[in-house]
Amino acid sequence: MQRASAQVCALATIMSATALWATQPTPVPVTMDSRLVRNGASFLHVANLGRETYQMSFSPGPSATLTFKTVTVMLEPGAVADLNLGQLPFTDGAQVLEVTSLVSSDFKPAGENQTVTGPSLYEVLVADPISIRKSSYEAQFLSRRLAIRGDSSPSKIDFGGGYISTRGIGALAFESAALDPNTRFTPIDLPSPVEMAAMKPKEMPDFSASGAGNGPTSKLLGSEQDQSGGSNQTGPYGTIEGKIFLKVPASGGGIAVNPAWGWTVRGWQQIGSAWMLIGSTWAKGDGSWSMDFFIPPFPNTKVRVEYQVANRFMQVQDKDGNVYTWGDNWTLTGPLTDIGSRSINLTKTGDAPGIDVIYQGATALWRRFRADGMNALRDEPIQITFPNTSLDTCPHVDSAGNPTPWSCSQSSDGKIWLASKHAKAGVVQHEIAHSIHSYYWDGSMPSGSGGQHSLTACFNPGLALTEGFADFMPYWVQFDRDNPGPHEASLGYNIETPTLNLCAGASNEVHVSATFWDVYDNHTDGSPSDTWYFTHHGAAVGIFLNNPGHDSMAEYWNVYSNILGPQWLIPVMNTFTLNTMFH
Repeated sequence: MQRASAQVCALATIMSATALWATQPTPVPVTMDSRLVRNGASFLHVANLGRETYQMSFSPGPSATLTFKTVTVMLEPGAVADLNLGQLPFTDGAQVLEVTSLVSSDFKPAGENQTVTGPSLYEVLVADPISIRKSSYEAQFLSRRLAIRGDSSPSKIDFGGGYISTRGIGALAFESAALDPNTRFTPIDLPSPVEMAAMKPKEMPDFSASGAGNGPTSKLLGSEQDQSGGSNQTGPYGTIEGKIFLKVPASGGGIAVNPAWGWTVRGWQQIGSAWMLIGSTWAKGDGSWSMDFFIPPFPNTKVRVEYQVANRFMQVQDKDGNVYTWGDNWTLTGPLTDIGSRSINLTKTGDAPGIDVIYQGATALWRRFRADGMNALRDEPIQITFPNTSLDTCPHVDSAGNPTPWSCSQSSDGKIWLASKHAKAGVVQHEIAHSIHSYYWDGSMPSGSGGQHSLTACFNPGLALTEGFADFMPYWVQFDRDNPGPHEASLGYNIETPTLNLCAGASNEVHVSATFWDVYDNHTDGSPSDTWYFTHHGAAVGIFLNNPGHDSMAEYWNVYSNILGPQWLIPVMNTFTLNTMFH
C-alpha cells in the first residue's frame, strides 16, 4: 500500500512531493472584488467562471468594520454582477472590509441546512474625508511594533511535555496599555499550559473499554480548576506580578475583555547590550500572573515584562519567525512589585487583529483533546505563521488564474501558514488536525493525499480521508454530539445531513467527515439507520489516529467494529453505508 508523505495545498493543481497541506477546500469558481467610494454606494463585483449556476449570498464577515445588509444573487455560468452594498459606514483611519459567502441550494442564506461556504474577501483600507485607499495587514497593523535592540543571553524555559524553550527576547513588540482594575470579565477555569502538557507522547485511552451505546449521553467538555489571584508572597530574589487581558471584538458588537489565559509572560533585564532572562510564568484564567526571579535582579535597572502568544501547544508568529509580543519596562518597587492590570488591543483594527481568534481556536482543540484523555502535542509547539503573504510557501491560484497568498500545513514538522482572511477558528482547527494527523502517522499519509480538492466533488479516497478528517475536527471541537444540525462557519455545511449536490462515495471529503460525525454523534437517523456511537467522546478521533496505514475511510468500518466486537459489525456497516462509503 503506497503512502504519501508529501505536503498538500488547497486549490492548487496536483502537485509534486513538496506540495503543502490543504486548508479550506476549493470554493466555487466565483471571483469578487470591491468597488468602493467614500460618499455614495459601494459595489461588490462578482463573476461566475464556472459551468454551473450558483445561488449565493454575500455578508459582512466577523472581522469587518464595514457592515452592509446581506445581498443574494443567482449567478448563471459566465455571469457577472455588481452587487450594491449601499453607503458603507466609513470613518477616517484603518477600516476592514470582510465579505463571506454561502452557496445555497434553497436560496435562504441564514442558517439553512443545504449550504457550503463560498469565496471570501478580506481588505484592509485607509479612509480619509474624500477617498479610500487599499492597504495591507502588515502596513496598518504590524508596523506599530517597536524594535527591541540587543541580543539575548541563552535561556531555557520548561514548557512541559518534554520541551525546553530557548527563544530569545521578542525582537519586535507592541506596547500594552493600562486597564481599569474594575473592568468586568469572565474567568476561564483551566489549569496552566504546563499542567495541560503533562501527558505521555501520543497518549490515548483504551477505547475498547468504553464500548458503544445507542442512547443519549452527557456532555464531556469539563475543565480543571485553576488557582487564580496574585501570589501575595515573594520569591527569594523578588517577585513581579500583574494581570493581563485581551480586548477583542464582542460577539454581539462592541468590545469584550478576556483573560490572556495560557500566554507566556517573561521578565528581562538589559545589561549592557545583552538581555538576560530573569523570570518566566503563564497568565492564569483570571488574567493574573506572578513571576519569581531566577536570579537577583540588577539594581537600578528596569525589568521588561513581555507577553507572548505562545505555550507548549502552539505559537503565533510573523513571516520572519517573530512570535507576537507585547511588552513594557518597569521599575521595581521592592521585594514585590505589582504592575496592575494591563490590556492588549486585538480589536478589528487593533495591534494584530485575528490573533485571538487563532489562539482561541487552537487552544480549544488542545483542551478538547485533553478532556478526552488524548495528547495533541507534537515534539515542539506548532508554529503558526500569520499572515502568510508569500506566493511560494502555500502556492495557490484562484479561479481567475491569479496567484494569491493562501493557507496550508506542512506534514514534516506540522508548521502552519494562514492568510489574513483565514483567521478563523475552524480554519486553524482544520490545519492543526493535519499537523496532529501527520505526527501520529509519522508523516506517512494516505496514498493520493495532495492536490486540488473541493467539498462537492470526488477526487480519490486517500485525499478525501485526509481532508474529511480535518473537516470533521472543527465540528468535533465546537459542537456536542447531541447537536441535530451543526453548521461550522468556515465550512458552512450541515455535517449531519450534507446533501448539497455532493459527489457520493469515499472519494468525497464531506461524506467522509459526515461518517466521522455519525461515529461520534448520538442521533438515530437515515436509511440504513445510524443507531450507534462510541461511548467515549474521543473515540472517533483517537481510533483513527491510532490506526495508520489506511487509504480510504471505507476501510475504517472494520477498524471500528473490531474494537467494539462482532455484535456491532452490522450497525457500524450501516453507518458507513448510509454515508456512501461503499458507493
